[in-house]
Amino acid sequence: MTQDVSAHMQARFTPEKIAAMRARVGVPAKQHIPPFNSQPHIDTIRHFAKSYGDDNPLFTDPAYGAGSPWGQVLAPLHYLNTLGERDLSLPPWTEEQKAAMTGGDPFRGINPLYSGTSWEWWRPIPLGRRIFLRRALTGVIEKESKLSQRSVQLPDGTAYADETGQLLAWREILMIHNEKGAVAKAHKKQVVDEARYSDDELAEIDDAYANEFRRGADPLYWEDVTEGPIPHRMVKGPFTVTDIIFWHVGGNETLFNLSPLRLGWQNRQKIPKLYVPNRTGAWEANQRIHWDTEFAQAMGNPYAYDYGAMREAWLAHFVYNWMGDHGWLWRFHSSLRKFNYLGDTTWITGSVIGKHELDGPCFAVDLALSGTSQRGEETTIGTATVLLPSRRQEKVLLPEPPAGARDLESLFLSKIVQG
Repeated sequence: MTQDVSAHMQARFTPEKIAAMRARVGVPAKQHIPPFNSQPHIDTIRHFAKSYGDDNPLFTDPAYGAGSPWGQVLAPLHYLNTLGERDLSLPPWTEEQKAAMTGGDPFRGINPLYSGTSWEWWRPIPLGRRIFLRRALTGVIEKESKLSQRSVQLPDGTAYADETGQLLAWREILMIHNEKGAVAKAHKKQVVDEARYSDDELAEIDDAYANEFRRGADPLYWEDVTEGPIPHRMVKGPFTVTDIIFWHVGGNETLFNLSPLRLGWQNRQKIPKLYVPNRTGAWEANQRIHWDTEFAQAMGNPYAYDYGAMREAWLAHFVYNWMGDHGWLWRFHSSLRKFNYLGDTTWITGSVIGKHELDGPCFAVDLALSGTSQRGEETTIGTATVLLPSRRQEKVLLPEPPAGARDLESLFLSKIVQG
């Protein structure tokens, strides 16, 4: 297996590859794989919430949701990752765009790492409506990396709207591509102790689960928020392969259309570079670095590790629990600092770092978020801006999309220009 994997670890950046990637900036991508969920539904929302360990009745109980400030089950922000058909209003590619977007991935074979995501969220995800998206690369940023000879950042933006044209959200993922050989060499020098827990440590984790704070229907008023540490923490772990399985069951990580048996064979005909042999000689997708430690070690990591979007959902879970049913998660950003390996435990904490009143009026609170492993290493950081009810205004006024955007076209163009 190691020999087969190493053959995929020799790709390097060239001026031609970087120029080819720059030609793709702003060009709307075609969507060849249908969304995991064709429409938002109470069952798939519940399955998604469960996939990151959340049983909040606002997301999982239709009767509870009907009595909430939103009048329905509310979908967690990151549920949008499971939705989205290609925007039907998009014109065909021009000949120049077609030339830029075809011919395969210019960075194929150059190690991609999920670095983090930024979100803006303006409206609840409506049940039973089709969701459309427009997605494109928003930049190509060359960097020097401690882990490799060269590194290139690729921010990738997606605009979401429902079938009525109502704008829902903007997401921008940051992927960082590092030259693999140097990354693997650096990782192989790392000595990471495999997680082991005493009875007292496991009891501490159990106690945190038993006493997990969730505000629920009790409103948190803007006037009552003060700056400083939030007096609640959340635990996620010890992280297991079962957690990865449920993450997939919830509809996550479907970009490459991983499928079983004959459907997997069909997918391998379309994306052969995604697959390498396992130790039996059978073909498996590279994504097994997330559940197969032997394969992860061949790629230069000491153990299998999680998906970045999973930790992102964990941080958002902390925010939902803190702000309660009446709050609105408006802006969210996460950044991954270290790997979260099988067996690791993440302790999530937060602090209020600011509060301000906006036109509308909207009553906003800024949060700093952190995920720290059992080793005491900060593996994830984030920020969030939430809107809260006020004693002057009981119902949260939802924010408007930026730059006066009113449809996918205007939102997409304003964001591409900003990017």
